[in-house]
Amino acid sequence: MKNQFIGITVLSLGLAFVFVNPKGTPPQGSKLEKGVKEKVGSPTLIHEGVMTDKQRKHSKIFKRFETVTGGKKLRDIAAETGDVYVVFMVGDGKVTTAFNLQQYLTHLTCEASALVVATVMSKSSQLIDEGTFTFTDYELTVSEVLKNNAAAPIQLSQTFTYTGPGGAVELNGRVIGAVDYRGEPLQVGEQYLVYLKFIPDTGSYKGFSNDLDGDTFEIKNGTITQASKKPLPLGSKRTANSDEFMAAVRLAANQACGR
Repeated sequence: MKNQFIGITVLSLGLAFVFVNPKGTPPQGSKLEKGVKEKVGSPTLIHEGVMTDKQRKHSKIFKRFETVTGGKKLRDIAAETGDVYVVFMVGDGKVTTAFNLQQYLTHLTCEASALVVATVMSKSSQLIDEGTFTFTDYELTVSEVLKNNAAAPIQLSQTFTYTGPGGAVELNGRVIGAVDYRGEPLQVGEQYLVYLKFIPDTGSYKGFSNDLDGDTFEIKNGTITQASKKPLPLGSKRTANSDEFMAAVRLAANQACGR
């Protein structure tokens, strides 16, 4: 069966939308499709309607992706056309010269329920409740706690669940993959700095639900890479020296939030 690749592009921080016809090919389609397949990785084999209680609750967190599919459910598109990949993209925003990274990181830390450095140990993907996108539950093991969650303190070496949009599933012999560039899929075995929002109902965590604030950063080989295309804090560069960035993060974590 022919692969189907569809997507939505958000320009100027989500102020304008460009839709790609489901039967068409987005600009630089082959390059984009290859990148999406690499990011989502191997699909999770799923059966329709079969989820854990935690997954079922997480599936209701991620909404409003119907613009990506024209309101159709991904299972139906895949049944008609074969493997399908969907993309939600965010255009680059300009970071002005007046931007103060230290103040921004302090603000981000104060908004977060917790801030940790952790490694992804495993992942499991599912369809969201609306059926128009995927999400993934990741198991992360903590190596450093920079801000703790007073409601449910995190311990060193503890493993916790982090849920985020995107990922790949295999349903009825069809692969369904999705990437939301506001929060790209995490990679098993990699280490991340993660600003977390607590989900009391499941004891899990998620990222920030907005189009501006990058909340997840991969740490690798002396470089820190923003795991999204959100404009802040690293702008179009997306990378920084990990030692310098982490020094700023730790300084921010020690600042009073002024609440």
